[in-house]
Amino acid sequence: MKAQQDSSLDFAPNGVAQVKTGTKASWPGMRMDFKSGCMDLSAYGRLSVAVSNMTDKTRTVHLSVKGRTHQGQSPGGSITLKPRAAGVLAVNLRNMPWVLDAPLELKGMNGKPGVKGGSTFDLRETHSFHIFHNQDGIASQFSVSRVAVDGEGVPPKTLKASTFLPFVDTFGQFKHDDWPGKVHDEAELKATREKEEAWLAAHPGSPIPECDQYGGWAGGPQLKATGFFRTEKVNGKWWLVDPDGRLFFSHGVDCVRVGGETGTGFRESYFEWIPEKTDPVFGRFVGKATWPGAHGFYKDPAHVPYATFSYAKANAVRKYGPDWWSLVQERAHARIKAWGLNTIANWSAPEIYRMDKTPYTATFGTRGPVIEGSTGWWGKLRDPFAPAFIENAKKSAAAEASRTGTDPWCIGWFVDNELSWGHDNRDLARAVLRSPGKQPAKQAFRATLEKKYGTAERLDAAWGTSYGTWDGFLSCTNVVDEKKAGADLEDLHRSVVAQYFRVIRDAIKAVAPNRLYLGTRIAWGADVIYEESARYCDVVSVNIYSRRPVRDLPAAAVDKPMINGEFHFGALDRGMFHTGLVGTRDQDERAQCYRDFVNACLDHPRFVGTHWFQWQDQALTGRSDGENYQIGFVTVTDTPYPELVQAARDIGATMYQRRLGDPMPVAPTAKRELFNGKDLTNWYTFLKGRGKNVDPNGVFTVKDGVMHVTGEEFGCLTTEEAFKDYKLTVEYRWLGTSYGGKKSKAFDSGILFHSTGPDGGFAGIWMLSHEYNLITGASGDFWTVGRKDRPDIFLKAEAGAEKLGGKYHIYEQGGKEVTLIGNDRVCRLDIARDWTDTPEAKPAVNENPVGEWNTATLVCRGDAVECWFNGKLVNRATHVNPAGGRIQLQSELCGVEFRRVTIEPCK
Repeated sequence: MKAQQDSSLDFAPNGVAQVKTGTKASWPGMRMDFKSGCMDLSAYGRLSVAVSNMTDKTRTVHLSVKGRTHQGQSPGGSITLKPRAAGVLAVNLRNMPWVLDAPLELKGMNGKPGVKGGSTFDLRETHSFHIFHNQDGIASQFSVSRVAVDGEGVPPKTLKASTFLPFVDTFGQFKHDDWPGKVHDEAELKATREKEEAWLAAHPGSPIPECDQYGGWAGGPQLKATGFFRTEKVNGKWWLVDPDGRLFFSHGVDCVRVGGETGTGFRESYFEWIPEKTDPVFGRFVGKATWPGAHGFYKDPAHVPYATFSYAKANAVRKYGPDWWSLVQERAHARIKAWGLNTIANWSAPEIYRMDKTPYTATFGTRGPVIEGSTGWWGKLRDPFAPAFIENAKKSAAAEASRTGTDPWCIGWFVDNELSWGHDNRDLARAVLRSPGKQPAKQAFRATLEKKYGTAERLDAAWGTSYGTWDGFLSCTNVVDEKKAGADLEDLHRSVVAQYFRVIRDAIKAVAPNRLYLGTRIAWGADVIYEESARYCDVVSVNIYSRRPVRDLPAAAVDKPMINGEFHFGALDRGMFHTGLVGTRDQDERAQCYRDFVNACLDHPRFVGTHWFQWQDQALTGRSDGENYQIGFVTVTDTPYPELVQAARDIGATMYQRRLGDPMPVAPTAKRELFNGKDLTNWYTFLKGRGKNVDPNGVFTVKDGVMHVTGEEFGCLTTEEAFKDYKLTVEYRWLGTSYGGKKSKAFDSGILFHSTGPDGGFAGIWMLSHEYNLITGASGDFWTVGRKDRPDIFLKAEAGAEKLGGKYHIYEQGGKEVTLIGNDRVCRLDIARDWTDTPEAKPAVNENPVGEWNTATLVCRGDAVECWFNGKLVNRATHVNPAGGRIQLQSELCGVEFRRVTIEPCK
């Protein structure tokens, strides 16, 4: 093991590697080299690295697997960890199903079959693992405790290089293998159309329950209707609100169109069929690109211009006939609705999104001179101080307003994408100082510095420079001493960012005051980028390529909603050469990653939407920059991936209930343990004043096969799932300890059932719910854990005329039905009439002593509930609302343990 540049490596006594990273290198971290030089890992399926974040900030740790001499498309991945959190960074090792038996040059593709001894990565010659941070101007620290591989890999197929060309068939698919969903002839292609039409006919509506025309939640609260999309914070979470005043979460997909152009020029031998430009049917899809790609093979001017062809468009003609384009447009909307989506997102065809059938986002770009000293993956940053930039922003906003400014179906406007903000909070200032004196931003810097320092001499004294005059400042392009100038550089960097967002905000609001400004889809940059975006944008947009969307606004930013503009997952089990930026093992894992990612966005208090990139797989042979990712909802032959479609439908069916805090209750189909006896899988913690999964004092732990609850703080354990129509059995015992105000009370805890709404909705501790009270002498009492302003949270039960202490109803079969709203109680039928909430409270007649186990059973049939205690029916509710929800086990200042939590169908 060795430390990378600007990093240090130490080992703890237990052998854990601890890595400290600085702020200067691009990829600070550590590397692990095999002592033998290289290892053959082709028999393994997955590499897992146990890592921990040792800082108080959320950090992302990356992993890259390297070959000894050739890198190419190598396996890699990342994990984002909350402060002081641990996790497992897992990557697929076998990222290419095929290898060539001899070297063969393949151009213009980011992913391509490997070859031993060739220019692409080969698992048989794995040399090292790199574990690192992306440089972002923040010193950091992480640890690595375990590195392991599993044996689930399948050896790749060996193909002969001598017969590999051509490798693209008539439909744009890989020629030399087969897989489910591959099209072999035109009859089969047309059959896929008929099959899908039958499926769409069987699924004509959206799986989103009670959705309105926009895909918003008609079954949710009615908010102010403005005729436009807007934002509002509800129950502690940001939401979009649709034109009719309904809660809306933007579940969408980018690039809803037919594209897939790929360069055929200089690579004609790759293709089994390329039509002539004069072809009466397909010649219109033959094109010529006259500008170089941003990266890769077609960036070389010697390869420009180059011929292109769209196999996707040719397949659409074959599949739908002469009227293919209008049929594609109609089918896009039918699919989006049936798939549980509700948004046509960025870079989609206007002919599709302007049909007034599905909400959409529009976009426009900025123009003007660039900051000459800036750098970035997609090019230099435009100078927001330039008059041409400001004027163009006004013209572009006005042009978009003429198209979509008053359209109620338009959610909002993105402007630009993944801009070059630099790596830290000074980089744009450095870029401007490197630029010539005519740079408008540099002239703006001069005005700012002249206002602060007055004279260039005073600036020289502060910075340790020798400008002499303000003209000297403008003409100089040298670096400055950042120990002296650092604070000013940070202010100047911020001024560039603020000017950019302010100019665009003002341009949009001048012509479309009701249209949401959705920001610029931030992919990288320091905190200041997010802070200024939140200051000027209605919604802060980001692009996140990882397994979880843990990015958030920094503490200094104003509270604003966020939207994720891009994410994807890919796999190579269906004939493609590259997984995209986040790889998975197969289509099943890809679909599960989709569920996990979108659900995490739904759980995040700021995210109001997330958009998949993209509608259709990229071309097998790549777009102009070489991207050839398996990232579509549909293939190049317009065939949907059923696993991904089902994942989207699953999300749509539950997303509104989940985001509001209410996953869709499901009746169990078999008996199962909700507590596995090992850890808190399928549960999360919530503590008053701390929040979700923040438990620094270990209130909730698993010890010796039991859930141990110290009770020292108010809170609960909550199931991730919600249930209805079930029998729940819980075994518990008192530890004999109590804290605070409970020292003068009986031992107390409870099972909260049918829990709904946000965490902490009741007193900042528990969800609104109903309680099976666990308390010495009165276990089996009902409580409504509700509020007087929420009459929809109620419980009805039969009660006698007598009341406990003249206050609380007592269950009596055949008695008068009473209704409980707010924080109220129905006692168990045999409660001692002199029972008091004191340490002297005697156990009930069938209750075991402190330290011994008791069994609480809850039977929920529809909206009726029975409480059984140690085998005896002690209480019954005739009607409860809601009739389903999460289950919570309380921490209520008393020590308690739970060892069995079993759920089963209600017979």
